[in-house]
Amino acid sequence: MIFSQAIKMTFEIDQWLSNILKTNVYRVTPDYRITNIQSFQTCIEKYLHPNNIFMFTKIPVNEILTANFFQQAGFKLVDTNIVLEKTISAVTDNTDNGFKIRFSVPEDQSEVEKIAENSFKYSRFHLDPGIPQKKANQIKVEWVNNYYANKRGNWMVVAVIDNRIVGFLQLLAGMNNTLIIDLIATDINYRKKGISKAMIAFAETSLKTFDKIRTGTQISNIPAIRLYENLAFKICQADYVFHFHYTNSV
Repeated sequence: MIFSQAIKMTFEIDQWLSNILKTNVYRVTPDYRITNIQSFQTCIEKYLHPNNIFMFTKIPVNEILTANFFQQAGFKLVDTNIVLEKTISAVTDNTDNGFKIRFSVPEDQSEVEKIAENSFKYSRFHLDPGIPQKKANQIKVEWVNNYYANKRGNWMVVAVIDNRIVGFLQLLAGMNNTLIIDLIATDINYRKKGISKAMIAFAETSLKTFDKIRTGTQISNIPAIRLYENLAFKICQADYVFHFHYTNSV
């Protein structure tokens, strides 16, 4: 399988995903500084020596030649990811919706895990037929576990109804004074009640040192896009997401 474009790829092991999926996982990045036509198979054998691997890459939507290159190399398009951003508002939502919004405490972990396990269907892992749904769900569970283990995320916001957690919002402190929505979900039995909107508003008013707030979602996740548009988020970036599954049959 020969590359038709003069692009060299760099590989970076994703140990966290490798541990969950029980296979070698690599983030692949095109290196535009060096041009070198080579066989994809030779590249794998020379640098990786795997039995089974999973690779992924993100390509800006305006880089059509690069996207075509990866498709010809056997990568499959699984998602178009969009990034949305807005200036943080000082307006507080004082609407009484029957739920309480607060920062998470360690005792919340098991309930947040359960929401993470059952609330996602549009992520690139859930959309990829090569990844079992159970594994895709586990990725989201481990994602929130990383917050409680102090490995990822700076804040966790939760929504509570009758002493039960019904939604969570995981946040990162990004560059350029930007607050990042890392992960957000609402219990499927409590949607369309304004919970996600209220959690985002709580984050904006509680973390006042930031100028902007940014989030990402999938182009197929229409409910999320509508939510963010209603909150005045604007699209600022879009990327194709490609996955590649390789099994060495030798």
